[in-house]
Amino acid sequence: MSKFILAGLVTLALAGCTGTIIGGGTPYGGYDRDTVSFIAARGPIPVRTVGHVGDLSAQDTLRAVTARFRLPGDFPPATFEAATEAQRRDGFHLTFVFDPERTPDVRTVCGPDPASIPTRAEVGKMRVVVGYCYRDEALNRVNARTPPVDPATPAFGAVLDQISMALFPVRDPNLNLDKRRRWQLRPTA
Repeated sequence: MSKFILAGLVTLALAGCTGTIIGGGTPYGGYDRDTVSFIAARGPIPVRTVGHVGDLSAQDTLRAVTARFRLPGDFPPATFEAATEAQRRDGFHLTFVFDPERTPDVRTVCGPDPASIPTRAEVGKMRVVVGYCYRDEALNRVNARTPPVDPATPAFGAVLDQISMALFPVRDPNLNLDKRRRWQLRPTA
């Protein structure tokens, strides 16, 4: 069983508790956990948001995400801040798209103009697409669907935690990357 399948099963098990469904979370070729740790240790990770949560403005949605998002437990603690255009163009960043009309191509999510993605809230659910990006390139992407959550409640934090676990898969000491670049279970003694 692959590392990503295991991470996906854990994520789905957690999601079952809150009614949240997470999809994606399969890193692309340029994804590197050590780079995420390096970025986290160096300073705030830039974040962009498109759309908004509930009745919040787009700016308040960005504040709610940067205040509450965090990396999974085996990463160093990290802080998050609103991304500048220079940070997006020259480095690593996260982009959250709330309530897209259709699931956008991740290249658009990570690209220079995610604000062009049409958004529309639906009664009874909230959708989020998140890209972990380097410049305009997607390193990983996650789709989430959940009942609407108020950003002032712990439920919003729980949804962000589930997204984070899928976006930045948890290290498992029982997994080993072999020469064929596939995850395999490491035999235990």
